Amino acid sequence: MKRRMAVGALMLAALSFFAPVLVPREAIADPTSADATVNETRPAKPNGVVDIDVPNGSIKILAWNKSEVKVSGHLERAELEMSTSSDRTRVRVSGKRRPGEAELEIHVPQGSRIEAKGVGTTLEVRDVTGALRLQSVSGDITVSGSPSDVDVHSVNGQVELNVKSAVVNARSISGGVRVVGARGRAMLDTVSGDCVLEGSDFTEVEMRAVSGDVRFTGGISGQGSFEFKTHSGDVELRLPSATNADVELRTFNGSLESTLGAGARRQSTSALDFRVGSGGAKVRGRTFNGDIRVEAKVEAKK
Repeated sequence: MKRRMAVGALMLAALSFFAPVLVPREAIADPTSADATVNETRPAKPNGVVDIDVPNGSIKILAWNKSEVKVSGHLERAELEMSTSSDRTRVRVSGKRRPGEAELEIHVPQGSRIEAKGVGTTLEVRDVTGALRLQSVSGDITVSGSPSDVDVHSVNGQVELNVKSAVVNARSISGGVRVVGARGRAMLDTVSGDCVLEGSDFTEVEMRAVSGDVRFTGGISGQGSFEFKTHSGDVELRLPSATNADVELRTFNGSLESTLGAGARRQSTSALDFRVGSGGAKVRGRTFNGDIRVEAKVEAKK
């Protein structure tokens, strides 16, 4: 009996000794719960690939004239991983226990090719001259500068491009797509939102919307194809008065009108086909429930 009492007393003393460290798990402070500041730099090739994967947050990608990639900003419940191999620099943000977020500025060599993706991530790119490949599930995408070509896709967000690029592909499922300053070949696509394209001379254009307007302002050249389609919305085309094109317009429930050409005014309720200048480029406008209007764009004064 005395032996059992002695053992019991010893166990009670041991529990009393370790009590301060036997804290329930949920009461332990999570070291990743507070904001963390990051400031990391890695060498990079002037025209290499910068591969960015940030699931949530806000990312600004800025060009500079250094052969380095610099990442600075704040992390919440997350950690930063950077690595380099050959001509590729990888930037990763991963959450711990719970999804993390990041608010970062990433400086890259001006000629870099950017491959960036996120989930709830807002992406902004400025002054990069290499190719851009940008994706976000639920976030806006904004680009300015002169990238060689642009391919962007947002599932649920706005796409805004102010670029002097010869090749542009811009898509959004639920959000508008607006491109200003482009030329050459362009493809804009949205399900719920407007498609707007303004630029100089184009050789091929395709603009599609399901529930939204399609608006194009620019020159067309050569024998290329120019398609403008929406199911429920209007189509507005502003072309130079000296345009050479064969135009085909169709609507099921709306009106068709063109004032393009030497004082010509053409109108119809369902189908309208005509030639402007000597013809050549194929311009087709389609809407199921909306109007189509083609007119001469206002030329800038020299």
